[in-house]
Amino acid sequence: ASVYASIRALGVPFALVGMVLNCAFLASKNTRIPLISTLIGGFVNLGGDIALVNYLGWGIAGAAWATVLSQLLTVVVLCAYASGTF
Repeated sequence: ASVYASIRALGVPFALVGMVLNCAFLASKNTRIPLISTLIGGFVNLGGDIALVNYLGWGIAGAAWATVLSQLLTVVVLCAYASGTF
């Protein structure tokens, strides 16, 4: 459990920034962008779990890294929309 918690702790800043950006979009009555970013993050997490845990054999550390990666990607998508890149 300590391996999972220590890896997941690296994703806390991404999770916080993601929540703030999601709330900002929702406050401006834009529900589409948070939905898209959450779906992308969810599918990346699912794919990452399957790849890292089952195929690469990383176990619980793979699940934690997949979650951190999905949170990072969610923030990247939200920042891209917020800056007008998309």
